[in-house]
Amino acid sequence: MLLATWFHGDTAELRGEYAQMIGDSTSPKHWETYQNCVDLLLASARRWNADVRLAVVLNPAAAEVLTEERRARWTASGATVLVAENTHRVPPGFHGQWQNQFFVLDCLRALAGVAEPRESVVLLDSDCLVTRPLDELDDVVQRHGRAFYPVAFPAEAVVNGLSRVDLATLAAELHGGCEESELPYLGGEFFAFRADLLTEDLDRIDKAFAWTLDRAQAGLSRPNEEAQLITVVVAPGLSGEEFVEKTIRRIWTQPWQLRNAVPADLDLAVWHVPAEKRTGLPRVHRAYLTADSWFWTASREEWLERVGRLVGVPAYRPGKALADARALAHRAVPGLRRRLAIRGPVYG
Repeated sequence: MLLATWFHGDTAELRGEYAQMIGDSTSPKHWETYQNCVDLLLASARRWNADVRLAVVLNPAAAEVLTEERRARWTASGATVLVAENTHRVPPGFHGQWQNQFFVLDCLRALAGVAEPRESVVLLDSDCLVTRPLDELDDVVQRHGRAFYPVAFPAEAVVNGLSRVDLATLAAELHGGCEESELPYLGGEFFAFRADLLTEDLDRIDKAFAWTLDRAQAGLSRPNEEAQLITVVVAPGLSGEEFVEKTIRRIWTQPWQLRNAVPADLDLAVWHVPAEKRTGLPRVHRAYLTADSWFWTASREEWLERVGRLVGVPAYRPGKALADARALAHRAVPGLRRRLAIRGPVYG
């Protein structure tokens, strides 16, 4: 398996606003937050998977300022650093807050160039933690050629501008028909392809990306982000055996933000904890930076208990509540303003 993550260093010409990261996406502090997440993803993957190949894909702006200390940490985990241009840019006003999400297509293309024949190629968001061996995931990819995480949104719920019913309508437009009345929403934090299928799939997705831009120019409905695009291209006709809800889950950990962590999450192989980038994950990172700490030496049972306590899986304990309040105090006012400006439920 080739397991990778990515980071796009936003610049003045291409910046965005991100749901869990209030502030300037071009700032060094913003970049450091994501790079620290990369540290943890690589290290946690290596702790429980000795034979997995690791990689990080950066855009040139991020690669140019990568510190030698950081590069050395990634190299120590066995990771290769790849550099890819962002060739999937959208016009101003295309949609909402995210301006770099289609970069994952460039990341997958870079990984296709270094993957071994029939290798499982897995791309994860950086704010994920690997908690156990990934053999079951590898087995799914090898047997079915692909693996995806279907996020359990209600069929009519509008997420990033479209519902799962809308995605089926777009798939019918793209493919000249679609038997399904609704499609599973394939979460953008996780994509897995067998290497021998990846290039062909990317060619299909790139054609759909061009179709998306044409529809945007014409003022027509279209996929608004990478998860929707990939869903519209590959989800029609999936059997469901490609789905890996028991491998990865998007876990909301804070009680004021649709908290959904449950004891069964302890059995997952990958935790995606998007709300923890400025709270629990920095505390895990402090242990990661200490060579003889529990992060590196604890049994899996102890490791899982300690990490879970820090990121709120499966329980949100008083100590975490106090630590989170301190960490997020400076964000209280802008965060409240942002939430008051949002109409309707927030799913993503």
